[in-house]
Amino acid sequence: MTIACPICKAASIVKQSRQRDGTLRRQRECYKCGERWFTVEMPEADFQALRNSRARHSAAGQKSGVSRRGFDVPPERLDEYRHLTRTKHMRAADAARKMGLIE
Repeated sequence: MTIACPICKAASIVKQSRQRDGTLRRQRECYKCGERWFTVEMPEADFQALRNSRARHSAAGQKSGVSRRGFDVPPERLDEYRHLTRTKHMRAADAARKMGLIE
């Protein structure tokens, strides 16, 4: 099965696969733009349990923050952090510096 690149929608290749705790984690790379990302494969029962736990969490109306090496992103600034790292393609540390979370 070929997974399309989330950036340019071109075909991708699996660079490496690792099995751990009943899941299969694959590192993929786009043929066209070189973007790299991970996919995780798990049994359907585990997926449904994860999905249900996330639904309960979001139903509570709370966003959780992100903890990275050396800095924490508060829940109220999570959207800004994701915008910088995903649409501006900044590294996590560069985004945190721009937001004033680290020096």
